[in-house]
Amino acid sequence: MDSIPIVKIPNYAYKNSGDLTFQDAGEIWGLNKPSFSNGAALVDLDGDGDLDYVVNNINDPAFVFENKLNAGKKEPNYLRVKLKGSISNPQGLGAKVLLNPTAESLQYQEMQVARGYMSSVEPILHFGLDTLGSVAELTVICRMAWSLNFPRSNPIKYLKWITLLLSEEVIRWPY
Repeated sequence: MDSIPIVKIPNYAYKNSGDLTFQDAGEIWGLNKPSFSNGAALVDLDGDGDLDYVVNNINDPAFVFENKLNAGKKEPNYLRVKLKGSISNPQGLGAKVLLNPTAESLQYQEMQVARGYMSSVEPILHFGLDTLGSVAELTVICRMAWSLNFPRSNPIKYLKWITLLLSEEVIRWPY
């Protein structure tokens, strides 16, 4: 019982400065509410394409923080990728997805739903594209060598969602 805190402390949040440094943004973003928080999840609760933040608290209601990034005048683009795997791995856990919005840029995510102790995310990979309206290339890599069931002749332009069906071969799919 001695290890259980008796004083609520504020949560922390850090903003990426874009130069390999971070700044404390908890107060500015309204996330520094004192609590006994013990888990969090990122999920698009309102379906607007930006990830909202849910924080679980001990002996208090959960905090739900709405991300209002897409409420501005210029709504940024995004691509949400849902993987459909085999019967033994229906969410495609462990698959690596590399997204090249342009020839000069790369975004990488691995399909995992656990994010530390008592935290999780929805089983969908979310890639922010800012003002870009299409994706140059998408690569899916996994130990079972899955591929896409999607026509190569169709470029991914202005899409918000894509579901990738995973099968028997490693793919590198230029659009």
